This record gives sequence, structure tokens and C-alpha cells, in this order.
Amino acid sequence: MSTICGLFMGLSFPSLQHAVEQGQVIAGIIQYPPDNPFFIYQAKTWTFLAQFSAIGLRLGFSEVALSLFFSGLAGVLAFSGLSLWVFAVSDDIPFSLLTPFLINGILNTLVEGFNYQLGLLGLRFTYGMIGMGFVIFVCGVFGIGQYKWGWFLAGLSLAIHPSLGIWLNVALWITWLVSHFKNWQQPLVESLKFSSLGYFASAISLIAQWSSYQPPAIAAADAANYMRAYLLYWDNHRIPIDFWGVSINVIWVGAFVCLTWLLFRKDDLPQPVRFLLCVNVVAVTLGTSIAFLLYSSLPIQIPDMLWVLMPSRFLNLPFTIHCAIMLGLLWRYETHQVARAIAALAIIVLSLTLFFYNRSLWSWYLLYLELIASGFALLLLTQHAASRFAYWTISFGFFALLTHLLRATSATIPGFSISSRTQSILVSLGLTLLISLALKAVKGFASWKEKFSRFIKLFNLSLERPISLVVLSAVLVWSLPANSFFVAQKNFMDDFYRNPLYSIASKGTGQLLVELKCHNGLMQLYTRRPILSNTPMNMLAYSIESAPQMEKIMRDLYGTNFFAHPPPDGHTQSMWEKRSIDEWIALGRQYHFTDLFAPTSWKLQLPSAIFNDGDCALYNIPTP
Repeated sequence: MSTICGLFMGLSFPSLQHAVEQGQVIAGIIQYPPDNPFFIYQAKTWTFLAQFSAIGLRLGFSEVALSLFFSGLAGVLAFSGLSLWVFAVSDDIPFSLLTPFLINGILNTLVEGFNYQLGLLGLRFTYGMIGMGFVIFVCGVFGIGQYKWGWFLAGLSLAIHPSLGIWLNVALWITWLVSHFKNWQQPLVESLKFSSLGYFASAISLIAQWSSYQPPAIAAADAANYMRAYLLYWDNHRIPIDFWGVSINVIWVGAFVCLTWLLFRKDDLPQPVRFLLCVNVVAVTLGTSIAFLLYSSLPIQIPDMLWVLMPSRFLNLPFTIHCAIMLGLLWRYETHQVARAIAALAIIVLSLTLFFYNRSLWSWYLLYLELIASGFALLLLTQHAASRFAYWTISFGFFALLTHLLRATSATIPGFSISSRTQSILVSLGLTLLISLALKAVKGFASWKEKFSRFIKLFNLSLERPISLVVLSAVLVWSLPANSFFVAQKNFMDDFYRNPLYSIASKGTGQLLVELKCHNGLMQLYTRRPILSNTPMNMLAYSIESAPQMEKIMRDLYGTNFFAHPPPDGHTQSMWEKRSIDEWIALGRQYHFTDLFAPTSWKLQLPSAIFNDGDCALYNIPTP
């Protein structure tokens, strides 16, 4: 059922996919000069998703059909994986089937994770979207006790997304060592047997990639210089994370909740669920530890490969499934009236935020609400043992939430004015202290239950299972696509087949030079032509062999120094507008491009544009 829902949601938000674009090159549909940086990246970078696309294209499937397949697959993996997590933690099938709709809505609101965009469906970034969905699904398979399939899929994850797959396998094997510290001989044989099958399948895929293409050679010293310049000036995915920010607090608190559950309520959980919670703790510990090592000022030499693998990105796993763990935990203890009230309230409050979809505002509110829910979860699990940390977590969540609320309302309520950040923080601190004192005044879980018994009894009338499913069904309806399934499909097809700008560009021959402001991220896929551009720069991390040629392109075509900070806005426009027609002809001959895309507002010294859609114009380079 969750698979069907995920398929529907994935196809309701279709997008052309990067994996299909790379498949065009592997299949030989798009022919590039061998020194083109984008070609080197696509021909070298290994992932089975691109290989699958190439096979599909060679068999006659269209780019649209394959993009729809990946869009649907992303939904299947995301919804199935989240359902498995929630089911493992909550032990409730109806609840686990419905909560992925809510969690997907929350992730779409949060958008940004750790150094990478969140999102499990509806994106063009095939590798990150499907890679994270696959990781969540693999962990969920372990959580329901299917260890054989889990280890096989873990080995296969290396071919789906090598970076995430490596960190997943490291986390799983560390968890395995913790779980089987005293008795490891027999479980080790079983685990290695099935994981080796997955590793073997990934190795076949890797060998196929290596045998089909060999990148140009580059000296180790030159590669190191280019990599340092790329990381220093151009990379936006490997930036230091804020170790005191709300996002990192959310996953740390989530890890503490899982650890507390494992220590104080271990007997309540079957072994697969304990394994799953331990994976979350290991993922948080591993990701934050290596991220701290990378971005600290310690005098150590960091291998380039560790930068390429981007360990901080693995923190998006615990960040993504944090809400699933919290909701599943509260629902598991539904016999406790307070737990049922908290769970229902959390669902209602988090769902209501989807109505007030202001991404810049509500993305923070959701994080604070998750912190508050985590604090209540700690109280539920331990009652006394971790109460100080639980109260601190709840207080911090309320404090941050109140600060943002006060600052947001100060400009809208007549007579209510908070002129500075300091004043809003002071007011929030006072209110939070009052809330914290009220919580500390509650001596134990039982007394809290007695004091609020009337409220809980009243609220519990609406918490019988049929009513609970009605509430979650409402969440499902709220999270459905705003447009209908068939309208989404029509718009998706029209954008690819009937866009006149791309249609005219596709009729040309030779390389197509594209300015960044006109690059839609999938220009090769839309035009079916080889692309010459200074973007995407993030490809250099995976194909440093292309850096020397990229440096030349940036210098000669864009007037940009690779070994310096990006130039100010308007630099490329000024250079292109000053370039004479003879200079354009000479550059076209040197770099083998025959047409170019530039913003409509730019005044280039070229014959009139072939086509202009109001935003971008297509120019032809004259033949001498």
C-alpha cells in the first residue's frame, strides 16, 4: 500500500532527471569533444542509475519515460522506507502507512539539510533524491528484521550512490559490532554472505564503468592544487556546518532519545528495532565527528577522498528520519494517555504548518517543534532519569520558537513592538523560564497525569483508533499534490516537447555555449546537444581530471580566474558585451561551439537572436 502511495506521489511531481542526462552520454546519443569538462564528468562518474538510463535509451525508451520512471521510483523508495521506519518504531501498520505523507510535507518545508537540499521526491537531482530514499529503505528493511535482504541491499547501495553507500555501510557495520560484541562468529558469516552478494553486484557495475572510459591523466600535485582551489573558492556543498545551530541540535537530541530508549526501555523493543535505533545514533556520531575533524583547525592532513565523500551529507539521514522516530515512539506507547495526546497534538500542529506555507518562517518553527516533541519523548521514556536534559530540550525549543514568533508578530500587531533582536530574546527568555519552572514543578509522570487527568480524559475521547485514522487521513489529504495527477503529467510533457526555445536549439549542430543565468540545470537533456559551460562546478569534486580544461574555459570564455573568488555580478555580462564578432568567431572555432544562450537583456555584438523567449536568447555564431 505504501509503495502504491509513493508511486502516485512520485508521478504527481515528475521532473526530468540528471541520471537520464548522464545516460545520454553513456549511451552515445550525445557526442562530445574528449576534453569537454562536462563530458569527462559524465563519462567518469559511476552510478548504476546512469547505466540503467543508458540501457533504457539504447532500448528505445524516451528521456521523458525514463524520467517518469525515476520520479516514481523516488516516491516508492521514500514512502516505503519511511513506512518501514515508522512501523518498526510504532508497531502500528495503519499509522505507518499514513505518516509518510506528513513527513514528506515537513521535508518539503524544511528544504535545506546539511550541505545539501532535502527532498525525497519531485527533484531533478536523481542521485541525491533516490540515494537518500534508498538508504532510508535499506535501514527500514533492517528495522523489520529482514537482515538478509538488508545486507544485500546495503552492498548494492554502493552502486546506487557511492558516497552515501559508503557511509551507510560504515554505520551498519559499526552498529553490527556494537550489537554482536559478545557473540559475533555465526552472525558475521551470515552478514558477510549476503552483503558480499551486494558488493559483488556493485563491483560488476563499477568494472563496467571503468572499462568503458578512462579519464585523461593529471599529475597528483596538479590535482591537489585544483582540488584545494575548488574547495576554497567554488564548492558550496562542503562548507562548515553550524555546530550550535538548530538543525544539529535536532539530530543530537534525536540521537539522545534513541540512546535513552536503548538504555532504559530496551526490554520493550525487539532486536531489529534496537538495531535500527543504534544505526541512527551511530550515523549522528559518525557524521558529526568526521565533520568536526574536517572543518576544525587541527594541524592534520585531510585526504582529498574524504572531502569528496562529504561525510556531513550523511547527517541528512538522521535529520530526515527524526520525525519518523519521534512520531513512532509516541505512538508505540499509545496506552499512555499522555503519550497519545502528545502524539496527536504533534501531528495536528505539524500538519497545520502546511497550511501556512511560508518557507522562510515555518521551516524554523518545524525544527523548534521537533525539539519540543523530542523533550516530551524523553520524559515519556525515562520519567526521571533524563529529566534535566528533557526539560532543557523543551525549554530550548520553546525559547527559540517564542523568539521567532515574537519577532514575526511585532510588526503586525498594533501597539505591540519589539524593536530589536535583544528585546525579543529577553521577552522569550522570560516566557521560557516560566514554562520551564512549570515543567519542573511537575514531580514525575504520574503526578502530571493526575493534574491534567480531566484534560487528558476529554482529549482521549477523540483518540480512539478510528478517530486517530481520521486525523491522519486529513494529514494525507493536506499533503496531496495541489494540482491533479493528470495536470502534472501534461505540464511535464509540454515543458519538454513544446518549449520553442529548446526545440529550436535542438536543431543546431556543434556545442552550445550557455551562460549561467540561462542554464536550467538540464540543458543537455532539453536540447540533446553537447554543452559548453562553467557550470555545474560541483562536478569537479568527482572528476578533477576535467579541472585544467575548466580553468581555460572560465578564463577565455567567462573572464574568470579559477584560483580566486568568483567575480562580482555583471562581470560576465560586461565581458560578453565588449567582445567583438570576430572574437566570438575565433572562440567558437577554438572551443567548437556554434550557438550560445545569453540573457535577453544583454547586448551582444552578434547578429539578431534566432529566438527570444523573453528571458533568454539563442544566438548563432557566424561562419567566416
